[in-house]
Amino acid sequence: MLTSRPFKQAKPERKALPFPSPISGGIAAQVGDMVAARPKENPLRSEPYRRLVAMLPCAKCDIADFSQAAHPPPTGKGIKEDDRMCFPLCCTRPGEPGCHWLFDNYKLMPQAEMRVYAYICAIDTRETIEENGMWPDGLPKYEWFE
Repeated sequence: MLTSRPFKQAKPERKALPFPSPISGGIAAQVGDMVAARPKENPLRSEPYRRLVAMLPCAKCDIADFSQAAHPPPTGKGIKEDDRMCFPLCCTRPGEPGCHWLFDNYKLMPQAEMRVYAYICAIDTRETIEENGMWPDGLPKYEWFE
């Protein structure tokens, strides 16, 4: 047997918050005053460096003659990484998706590991290029904290 119940039940009264509501502008205004917008960085671009990176064997599978300069995953939407952070990954070829495609589509490794892997590969790539005396003329060395 069905019992009759009202469609809407009365909501309990809400107690006032001990701090200002972010919607009313209290906290948002306070936080907004303290936060400064971070200017967008201009990453360095160097085609000669990217070409040198592409000459190296793939950092993941070590295959030669199929490499492309791969950038690490971006740190935010619309943010491009510096070319000196590139490392070699092999391209897509008949029957093989290629490590570069797998990396860009988060299929090479878990996403949480990708940035660390990319930084390690970028360091190894820069060291290889420097040790072989191939660093492009006029290209500044990469500094971690510029």
